[in-house]
Amino acid sequence: MTIAISDVQREIDEIKVRVRGLEQAVVNLRQGESCLSSDLTTQQVLALTREIFPGEVRVYDAEDPEIPGDRYQVFEVTAEGPADEVLTRDEQWHRRLCQLADRIPGRYRLSIVME
Repeated sequence: MTIAISDVQREIDEIKVRVRGLEQAVVNLRQGESCLSSDLTTQQVLALTREIFPGEVRVYDAEDPEIPGDRYQVFEVTAEGPADEVLTRDEQWHRRLCQLADRIPGRYRLSIVME
């Protein structure tokens, strides 16, 4: 198997961008800033959430009660329909989230309220 140096360099550059994002998130958390921001990635997550789950999307900051300092954004949606259809949309949301190049792993969470 042959891997082109340009492919490796591109992957290294992408990792560096993600690391810078994580470093900035740590700085923001240490300074007590909200992780809810108007950054491009958050707007992309909001857009894909609205696309997959039409209707109101409530976005708020949360912190894991068992892990101090583990802060994240929750995208809360209301879903109607059969459970297997909602599960399919939930899986689609996570797949699409992972495709966002500048996302910070663990920063975004989906909460589905069933009606």
